[in-house]
Amino acid sequence: MSVSRKCKKNLSKKRKNIKRNTKSRQKLRNIRGGGIIDELINLTDDKKIIEDPNDIIIIDCSNGNIKNMCKECKICKSRTYTSGYDIQHFYICTKYFKDPTYTVIQKGLYNIATTPIDKSRSIGIIQREYGIINNNTSKNIIGTYGAGPCIILSMRNRLTNDTILAHIDSGTLNPLKPFLKFSYENSDVYIVGGNSTSKQLVNNILNLLKQNKFEITFAHIIDDKNSNSFAINCITGDIYLNDKVKFDDFPNADERLNIFEKFAMFNTDLSLLTIV
Repeated sequence: MSVSRKCKKNLSKKRKNIKRNTKSRQKLRNIRGGGIIDELINLTDDKKIIEDPNDIIIIDCSNGNIKNMCKECKICKSRTYTSGYDIQHFYICTKYFKDPTYTVIQKGLYNIATTPIDKSRSIGIIQREYGIINNNTSKNIIGTYGAGPCIILSMRNRLTNDTILAHIDSGTLNPLKPFLKFSYENSDVYIVGGNSTSKQLVNNILNLLKQNKFEITFAHIIDDKNSNSFAINCITGDIYLNDKVKFDDFPNADERLNIFEKFAMFNTDLSLLTIV
């Protein structure tokens, strides 16, 4: 075989191996729930209603106090009551009625825990906080509860077991900032919570995740029937969802304060809390 033919054969073999490895990586991403972030973004993209200007009037809705100009729909008489906001035509407007979707969106795979949460090994966070646990922290289960319109976002690095969880609301500053320390290639990402009133917040977070190359492992979002709860074991990767999480699974206020005094650090810029 000539040198040129041998080189071509080796090059062809390398290309086949690259193609095979790419397919294997894609298959692994699909098994972990990868490839669904675009679908979730599309499902939570709440298209804005385009109103006919002839259907809208500007009124003074200050009731004699501070002057406040608002919009009112001539058809259903719905108002904004505050300038700069959109009219909520839902439910009653014959022209702009928009049927809200109450079906929970659940995508991806997860390992469900087979045993109840061990309170002695768990730590809970509250609204607008985040926590990070790993093999070396005194607790290896982290969770939160009561997320109605709020979003629970969690990541677990499969190689190091470092696990972060945040309880995000519309007032949380830079919600993705603490997550950017995690490798998008090695992290399983879980997003839980949000309802029909916070679709836009969910959509914004999903878009931020996509911009930073994160994929979604499991999603349970836009749930109008439940106030969602979620916990994860950083060692095993097992998760606890909704009825698997109880209020008393986590330390009470006094116990929590004592725990946090030992291994907590507050970050005032984010109004969030980090467990170290």
